[in-house]
Amino acid sequence: MSNHRGGLIIALTLAFGLGLRILPLPETLRLLNPDWLLLILIYWCIALPDRAGIGTAWFLGLLADVTSGQLLGQQAFIYCWIAYICLYFHQRLRLFPMPQQMVIIILLLFSGKVINFWIISLYSQPIKDLNFWVSPFIAILFWPILYLLLRQLRRIYRVQ
Repeated sequence: MSNHRGGLIIALTLAFGLGLRILPLPETLRLLNPDWLLLILIYWCIALPDRAGIGTAWFLGLLADVTSGQLLGQQAFIYCWIAYICLYFHQRLRLFPMPQQMVIIILLLFSGKVINFWIISLYSQPIKDLNFWVSPFIAILFWPILYLLLRQLRRIYRVQ
């Protein structure tokens, strides 16, 4: 039997995250829709770093770019940056209690927003809307629930 199990579960959760990311919502609810794909990628990078890595982050980032109509490679670069940090510190992040883990995750999400802001400022008008900066706060509220759900899913299906 193979050492690696549950590749389909990982792919399905990431596909679900992509679906939630591109879900058409009214403008008011769009602010409350965090980047689910990135949050799920962060989980898998921390939980199973040998299964979700930089290549996965690059591919998912390109999908995010294509589905959102942004500059090709913009989200891919941000996803790779965040995945790299998660992979580098995955052993520590696993051991952190949830509040401390949430602080690290929100810092990662904000670093991604800063990079995104910088890239957008290079090729178009700078973002002046404060709503651009809200998504990390919304995402971090969902992190404990998402973490527990994905961990439970991982245990039920014995994803290794």
